[in-house]
Amino acid sequence: MFEPAVVVSSIGVLVASLGGGLALYNARKAALWKRAELANFQVRELYANEELLFACRCLDWNAGRLVVPQSLRPLLADGMQTIEHEQTVFRSSLSVDLLADEATADARLQIYRTALDTLLTWMAATDGAIERKLYKAEDVEDAGYYLGKAARVKEVVRFIDAFGYRRSLNRLAAKYGVQLPTS
Repeated sequence: MFEPAVVVSSIGVLVASLGGGLALYNARKAALWKRAELANFQVRELYANEELLFACRCLDWNAGRLVVPQSLRPLLADGMQTIEHEQTVFRSSLSVDLLADEATADARLQIYRTALDTLLTWMAATDGAIERKLYKAEDVEDAGYYLGKAARVKEVVRFIDAFGYRRSLNRLAAKYGVQLPTS
């Protein structure tokens, strides 16, 4: 009734199909794992990197004493480790026309500016990773939160435009439903 060759080849096709399906399932699972791992690294960097965390706090807080990142402490006099955070000074630090003598007159200006530049660079890198489909925007939601905070500060928006962040941050903003106004 059944030809032995047909039975053997049918079983072979069935086994190959099951093996192929299992291989596809495992490949998909590995890709999702890698995506989660990369997104987790990006979010961890936001909170582990002192400059990034400092910039986030500058956007979040209106005033208060902030611990200055170790890498920026040489800008402070007499081994100080903290600054008094003021939104007016933060905003003026982002002036496109900031002069060197102004920046050296108040160390907070350079500290703020450097930290914010680091944060915007991180955001641009986050956009690049999302564009390359390394992970999805929802995997790194904190980027959307801080981009939304940045979008509400007109001096930050001017800084974004002046220093070439506009294109990547517009793409990133669209992914989070954030409106990045024009300066």
